[in-house]
Order: sequence, then C-alpha cells, then structure tokens
Amino acid sequence: MLRSISMKNLAVVESAEVEFEAGLTVLSGETGVGKSILLDAVDLLLGGRSSSDVVRTGETTTVLEARFQADGHAVTLKREISSNGRSRAF
Repeated sequence: MLRSISMKNLAVVESAEVEFEAGLTVLSGETGVGKSILLDAVDLLLGGRSSSDVVRTGETTTVLEARFQADGHAVTLKREISSNGRSRAF
C-alpha cells in the first residue's frame, strides 16, 4: 500500500507531499489540480520511462520519493531525474 509520496520539481510542481491513510483512497478534483502528475510520479517511481521533459523548467533535477508498506514491512523508493535525461533509482 502506498503510504506517502513526495515530489520536487516535477513538471509544474515545485514541491508537494501527500500522505495516505489505510483504506480506500480516491483521487478526485477539478481539472488541472494535479491528479495526473501524482499518477505520473508513481509510474516513474515504479520504473516508468523518464525524460528530461519531467524536470520543472529552470531546475536541474526532479526528486521523487514514495513509501510503501505491506505485511508489516516498509519500503522506500527514490528516483532522481536530471535535466540532461539521466536517471538514478534507489
């Protein structure tokens, strides 16, 4: 289960952090509030293809981090994507 996600310099987002509680989580809201960006961040953290286009204009690096928890074990995933297109996953 996804417990939290943080994003820095992803697309138009300067910085955001979201925490999720146990149970059903539904993402809803007006057009343009960032639902797709949040889902794109999860995709990138899980190994989705990245490019320099995801780095916020004027910045050099996008940093994504998520914490997952299952069966009493916690796992943290981190990914850094640079404006030159290189990416590192931790």
